[in-house]
Amino acid sequence: MKTVFLLASLSSVLVLPAIAAAQQPTALAEQAESILRTHCYKCHGQDGSLEGGFSYVLDRQRMIDLETIVAGSPDTSYLFARIDSGEMPPAEDNLGNKLARITDAEKETLRKWLAAGAPDFNEAAAERVAIDPADVLDLMAADLRKLRERDRQFTRYFTLTHLYNAGLSEDELQSYRIGLSKLVNSLSWGRRVVQPKPIDPAKTILRIDLRDYRWTEDGDKWDLIVSNNPYGIVYDTESASFCIEATKSPMPLVRADWFVAKASQPPLYHDVLGIPQTAGELEDDRLNVAAAENIRIQRVARAGFNRSGVSQNNRLIERHESPHGAYWKSYDFAGNVGRQNLFENPLGPDETGATGFLHDGGELIFNLPNGLQGYMLVDAAEQRIDKGPTNIVSDPLQPDRAVVNGLSCMSCHVRGMIYKADEIRGHVEATPDAFSGEEAQMILALYPPTEEFRTLVEEDAARFAAAVGQSGVKLDDDGQIIGSDPITTLARLFERELDLSAVAAEAGLSNEEFLRGLDGSPRLARVFGSLRRPSGTVKRDAYVASFGAIVEDLNLGDLLEPTSGAASPPKSTETAGDTTTPIPSEDAATAEAAAAQADLFAQSEYIRTTLDQLGLKYEVIESSGNYKLTFDMEGGRTQMVIVNTETRDFRGLRVRDVWAPAFQVQGTLSGDMANRLLLDSEDRPLGAWETVADNGNDLVMFTTKIDANAAPQLLHQAILTAIFAADAMDKEVNAGGDQY
Repeated sequence: MKTVFLLASLSSVLVLPAIAAAQQPTALAEQAESILRTHCYKCHGQDGSLEGGFSYVLDRQRMIDLETIVAGSPDTSYLFARIDSGEMPPAEDNLGNKLARITDAEKETLRKWLAAGAPDFNEAAAERVAIDPADVLDLMAADLRKLRERDRQFTRYFTLTHLYNAGLSEDELQSYRIGLSKLVNSLSWGRRVVQPKPIDPAKTILRIDLRDYRWTEDGDKWDLIVSNNPYGIVYDTESASFCIEATKSPMPLVRADWFVAKASQPPLYHDVLGIPQTAGELEDDRLNVAAAENIRIQRVARAGFNRSGVSQNNRLIERHESPHGAYWKSYDFAGNVGRQNLFENPLGPDETGATGFLHDGGELIFNLPNGLQGYMLVDAAEQRIDKGPTNIVSDPLQPDRAVVNGLSCMSCHVRGMIYKADEIRGHVEATPDAFSGEEAQMILALYPPTEEFRTLVEEDAARFAAAVGQSGVKLDDDGQIIGSDPITTLARLFERELDLSAVAAEAGLSNEEFLRGLDGSPRLARVFGSLRRPSGTVKRDAYVASFGAIVEDLNLGDLLEPTSGAASPPKSTETAGDTTTPIPSEDAATAEAAAAQADLFAQSEYIRTTLDQLGLKYEVIESSGNYKLTFDMEGGRTQMVIVNTETRDFRGLRVRDVWAPAFQVQGTLSGDMANRLLLDSEDRPLGAWETVADNGNDLVMFTTKIDANAAPQLLHQAILTAIFAADAMDKEVNAGGDQY
């Protein structure tokens, strides 16, 4: 099959002429606000909800600034495209509850509202006054003076003032408060869930007491946090000196967004929560669980199965009682043959001898005293690791697909333990002659009946949900957790590119002050000069690398440089020379094939998870593993689009093809049609028309190429671009017909 590239281009969405508003702007604005509040706000802002990183659906200006909507152009507005296609809101929420659908009349109202320039539906608010670093320290000092002197040394603060100054809406700020609260309590060995307490009118400075989370035991956990913090500035003010003296800390405050992003993964996650080096130490010293003895006396509950959301091989999960609730262990495998086959060897691990299974690693999940959950990844020797090997487990939301301890676990277990139906008990009962009587009795004792196991999982999930609700996360009327995990969503948002407002606010300056600073600093201008453009941005790592220069050249104060070598990214157990995870003895070709297969699995999981997150229906093409989606278009037409699972390198980037077939011609494409496609491509700066020769005929399709790790919104825009372009060309060429 030969592919001919006609011209590299792609359009985000089909641009149609704006529709004149037939109603008064005020009435349209009120109606648009009501529709968005009714159908969207529950998941995108209410009570700090943060689905898809989008928590500002009722902040019209934020939607314009972040290009979620385009005033005057409904058909180039990302939000409207999702609503108009029927994808959003979804038919049901993540708990299976049916959601009211947006009517055609409501869609038309939103279209008219956008076409009219998206008149503002927010009440005129007083201009937000920036809170500068000196104000923060004054507020902290005033708060400390209200406390008993002996309590001040245990008092610390997290700040959101830079996000407030950068213009984040109140709903967005509430998302950060909730994420912070959930994380500090997920790093706590205290018996109560204690939310950080706002001390200022804008609720941007939040106070904690280290003793509430037992962060003063086994070394000062706050010192570990400060030693990793790249944003510490010591200011020369009276309030700054008082705060340092009163708290006995050189840096009694850190940014909440940085903390949520970095303390949710190693090394800080391990250090602050006090995760030991081995599973045995966790069981003996932290949890008081005798795991091997529990297996021997048959006081565990197991489930074994072939399919798992994170593992491509068979998997076993095992529950133990603990003083704080439950302790769960998974046994994960690099293959499914011999002693890695659970169905052949359901007993183990080591103490059962040659007939027991041999696992390659696992995930440990345990209730903390306050009901929340802690996590630990281990290798085959039950030594702690930072990341799980991708040939065993994968997380499609991570750039390298590796399961990261803490962060990945929180994302997967957002509602606590996940029920998986056991397949081992039924296997043994169906093949009574395959196992000895003693073996069968032991297996049936360890692998309980379905309903018994389901009850245990539901009890643990309910315990976790109650604690999560106490941290501030919204629960439904039945006490179930609503939405995705705020910690993992905020961690991803932290790594996004920074615009001028964000960069200036993080330095404690206004936009104008920061730009003036660039005029006097050539080295800063080289890094941040792009911010002078309206759409200019910088990468997070570039900002961190230059933060010391910002502090020095702009005379902000004295940089308190991080002192911990652990600030570097966590290492995977798959790095060269690492021997912590056993690697099967394979020749190079076999190992390469296994790695390629593992990568395909990870890519497929990324697409599946992303499409699920977007609420899109799809089917997997068995022959290729690609994902096929079919959309209803105007006039009863449909359009197919394919998301390729396999990726490829393109000029140093790893890219994925998203393509939609438009029409097929008998034989080869005519010169006139080739020119027509080339002209059409000129108006599409990010995509291409391509022809594929197959069995003597040419298939014409519109292809977009996106980063293999593209965020869900970008993948969705690529899909929309492809279907609109292909459907329009199909309709034109086939005189209104519908070939694809």
